[in-house]
Amino acid sequence: MFCGQGIGQLLRAVYFLIVPRALGAEQYGAFVGVTSLAAILAPFASWGAGGLIVKNVSRNKKVFDEYWGNSLLLSVVSGSILIGIMLGVAQFALSDRIPWALIWLVAISDLLFSKILDVGTQAFQAFDLLAATKSLDTAAKVHDCIGRLLADLVLQAVAVEPQDKVKSETK
Repeated sequence: MFCGQGIGQLLRAVYFLIVPRALGAEQYGAFVGVTSLAAILAPFASWGAGGLIVKNVSRNKKVFDEYWGNSLLLSVVSGSILIGIMLGVAQFALSDRIPWALIWLVAISDLLFSKILDVGTQAFQAFDLLAATKSLDTAAKVHDCIGRLLADLVLQAVAVEPQDKVKSETK
């Protein structure tokens, strides 16, 4: 677990050194705005279903199928609803210059896939398989970093710098 946390911190450090320089102040601010909106909604995506798996399955392994199915269903349904809420709030709270592709990618990554991965990690923990828990936790950190880098690339590809607009209009 300790090594996994170290790898996660290292990935975050690399991410925070590379991304702001690559995007610039305006685009990085837009990206932080989108990820902050997702971070506000993310705790509600699985509604503690993973904790219920750990609590109940660690006591009785036979109930795993029921709790696993319920937690996946809850994560997908509530994550999908929260994605819709995020898209609705983004129309009013975020700048209209932020690409919708970026908002979609961050919403799906943080509110759906990341939460399913968290529930999977807790399922291994319920069976006392801490090596698998560590592996999935590390994979979650790598997933988070890669997802944010992909979203940054989308933002770079879609967004046009204001200086570039002015230069192209004056030619």
